[in-house]
Amino acid sequence: MASTNSITGFTSDFLDDNRDRARELVDSYYNDEFLSSIGDPTDVILSEFPAIAWRELYLGCLPPNKQVYLIYERGEPFGRDRDLIVGLNKQIKDEFKHAKIFTNYLSQFGVDVDLTTHEESEEIIQACRTMVDRDEPHHIAAGFQCSTEIRAAFMVQNLAEYIEQEYPNVANTLMKHVVADEGDHLHVGRQIIERFSSDDETEMMQTITDEKFEKIDAAMAARFEAATN
Repeated sequence: MASTNSITGFTSDFLDDNRDRARELVDSYYNDEFLSSIGDPTDVILSEFPAIAWRELYLGCLPPNKQVYLIYERGEPFGRDRDLIVGLNKQIKDEFKHAKIFTNYLSQFGVDVDLTTHEESEEIIQACRTMVDRDEPHHIAAGFQCSTEIRAAFMVQNLAEYIEQEYPNVANTLMKHVVADEGDHLHVGRQIIERFSSDDETEMMQTITDEKFEKIDAAMAARFEAATN
């Protein structure tokens, strides 16, 4: 196990850097220019909400489910790590709630999105597999709660700001009941890293995150270029 001081210092710098990277990434590619290329706020809701709902359910729920299993196997789920079990199950509940928020709003526009049958691209499915197919809970945290989740929160924030003038109630719901939850998810990811990682794994966790951001950057840049050119 890691020494508490060294891992705490690493995690603080790690998260600060990831917030900055995620903010820059989202503001570069998921901005008003991109969203306006889709259309007006109604067009954006109809275009973006189905895929976001799918990601909230699958990308949001499968990694913490795997972490619960790994903590059961490697940790003390009935003792020291009960707070992590509670935090991860809260995240799973939150992510399901988020998915329902997006699908419920779509139903108000006459669009029925059934997440048991909704199809997503193989690229997105593979991204989900990459997050889940790891053998340590803190490795999942590095590529999920402490990186991907930050980016997702900034994307929903930018989307809410874009639709706010026409749909203030929708925007307010997204900020209060989706974006606001991500702080708790980031916190449990940080706890997992600080509790389960060793000092010699910091480079590995940085690599996991770097690879994740590189893939996200390439995908978002390609979508931005296709939409705006």
